[in-house]
Formats: sequence, structure tokens, C-alpha cells
Amino acid sequence: MVEVSGQKLMLTRNKDYILINKRFPRLTKIKPADKLAETLRLMQSM
Repeated sequence: MVEVSGQKLMLTRNKDYILINKRFPRLTKIKPADKLAETLRLMQSM
């Protein structure tokens, strides 16, 4: 599951959160379309 809460990207697999360096990844973009593009880039890099 993929969820964006504020600037946090919250990814869940098998009811467990996926953390990077013990934190949720942070998004830097503000506009919704830019946030979506940034989210997709982050997910592809995993």
C-alpha cells in the first residue's frame, strides 16, 4: 500500500511499514502532480 501523509511517503507490505534508515522517506515537492512523480521515482529506485 502507498500512502502520502503531508511530506511523508508511507509504504506498507504485508501490514509492515517499509522504512529507509529507520524513517519514512520524505517528499520535497509541493504540487500534487510533482509529489506523484517524486513518489514514483522513489518507488522505482527501491
